Amino acid sequence: MPTHPDLAELLRLDAVTYDAVGPAMHGVVAQDAAAGDGVPVDGYEDVLTQAVLTVGARDAAAFAPLLPAAVGHVARLDAEDPDGVQPHLGVLGVLNLLDVQGVAVPAATWATARAWLPGMPTAHAEPPAWHWERGLAALALGDLATARTVAALPERGALDVDPARDPGLSVQAWLALLVGAVEGGWAWADVAPRWEQLLDVVPVLVEVEELTEADLAWLARILRHDVAGAPLGEVADWLHAEAYRVAGLGAG
Repeated sequence: MPTHPDLAELLRLDAVTYDAVGPAMHGVVAQDAAAGDGVPVDGYEDVLTQAVLTVGARDAAAFAPLLPAAVGHVARLDAEDPDGVQPHLGVLGVLNLLDVQGVAVPAATWATARAWLPGMPTAHAEPPAWHWERGLAALALGDLATARTVAALPERGALDVDPARDPGLSVQAWLALLVGAVEGGWAWADVAPRWEQLLDVVPVLVEVEELTEADLAWLARILRHDVAGAPLGEVADWLHAEAYRVAGLGAG
């Protein structure tokens, strides 16, 4: 399994992979869409992540036919096992990756999927990325109680979270900082330096399975949409541009 020593290398590997498999996957999406809504869409999380990081929202139309299958997958999981961890987190990731490209997920589907988060047994899950992804998804979707729980913050009341405090390589500390930013209505200028630092440390956290690449889309949604107030459908292009800028790879 390849590792990613830095952001630039991660992005280069994604670009090579997506250039090789992207066009073929667009055809598979079309075939799956024609087959109906019984498709297990969590299997698309990796290629959607590669697409967003490599080209932003450019290929959104090619992935848009996945939406009905994703809606159906959410309904099936909710009927069968609403407290499951996987493939639930993978399906949530796919919904998010579609949303940030401008492929709007129905509010009712988000409401169903969001309701899984409080009861997910992730505290001692392996890999640990599942636990942190649950917290990021909860924060992005407005479930502040679950986000606080995962970040080991008090259930209620004011938060003592300092934007100048360096979270280092602690995902829990990063999540606490993000909860503070969202709940405290921090200005983007106060958060922007941490965003650049976060982009630098994510590849390390991916390597040790504390985060996954798909979590970059959750992080970007929280910071660009929830904190900075940008439209949700612009997040994919912003994430692509920012990742390439911070990695020193130009426009991509």
